[in-house]
Amino acid sequence: VESINTKRFSTQVVESISAEDIGKLPDTSIAESIARLPGLTAQRLDGRASRVSVRGFSENESATTFNGREQVSIGDNRGVEFDLYPSEIMSGVTVYKTPSASIEAEGIAGVIDMQTVKP
Repeated sequence: VESINTKRFSTQVVESISAEDIGKLPDTSIAESIARLPGLTAQRLDGRASRVSVRGFSENESATTFNGREQVSIGDNRGVEFDLYPSEIMSGVTVYKTPSASIEAEGIAGVIDMQTVKP
């Protein structure tokens, strides 16, 4: 219900998955859960989802934030390895597919915003 309301009341084109939805899925990493959202695809490495692309663009064309902070890559591109994040620590993920002044401007394809559970 939370992810539906996020999408419903947003002024942008967004896709969202909440902790409730993540808990219902048998995914081990957040990359698997994000790849289930419409318009997102995962690149698989050794059978598990690793990097995520938005709207068919490469992972270099999207930005990723973790609790509002921009994430950097360990490689020579902007792609984030989402399989490093366990799905149990996430309270939700929102993917912004259209630009807005309130989010990072680097994401041409979109911005993936991951939020952790607050202790």
